[in-house]
Amino acid sequence: WVLYDDLPQGGEGLPSPKQLLSARHAIKEIDAIHPLIVALPGEVDQDYEFRDVADIYMPDNFPVGFEVIPPDLPQDWEMHPEDVGKFIDHIYKTIGPSQKVIAHIQTLNSENDSITWGNMPRELGRYPTRAEMRFMAYNALIHKSQGVFFNEYRHHYNNYDRGDGVGGSDTSPRGNMKQWQAMASVAAELKSMAPVFLAP
Repeated sequence: WVLYDDLPQGGEGLPSPKQLLSARHAIKEIDAIHPLIVALPGEVDQDYEFRDVADIYMPDNFPVGFEVIPPDLPQDWEMHPEDVGKFIDHIYKTIGPSQKVIAHIQTLNSENDSITWGNMPRELGRYPTRAEMRFMAYNALIHKSQGVFFNEYRHHYNNYDRGDGVGGSDTSPRGNMKQWQAMASVAAELKSMAPVFLAP
């Protein structure tokens, strides 16, 4: 279960740790089996107050499309695929090495309507290629992510043909399947490598 999506360091309008712990206890009384997830949209400090509310912390670090930022936009938006692993290192350092971390690997177009981020300029949005998804997944695992999570809102995609075999017409189910197939092939490769990842 997702206990809270994009739970930052703190700010106005957020639930308190006490409220989330209360929700956690209520959920666990009904379903003690399934883990509770908190998604982290950015870096947190050593005093992150929500460190004990979730079973799994899931970093949402979606760098593709933000490698080069136009000069008229905030330059701290710049991100790169290798930052996925760096973000995981940061989480272990700040909220504790005993926490369970599972990386959320970007498959989406960051400008996509299904995940509108404020006034995100359209020119920054693009889908990750299969190679980028594969790199981010392996990068996460190398940095001790205890798993990887993919999602793909296929029916929401405003797909377009980028010329690299991923994307497609938003009116064509077959075009929409291209991104799904790229993601699925990466997931299948990771599954085949499970004995290597799980070896002592």
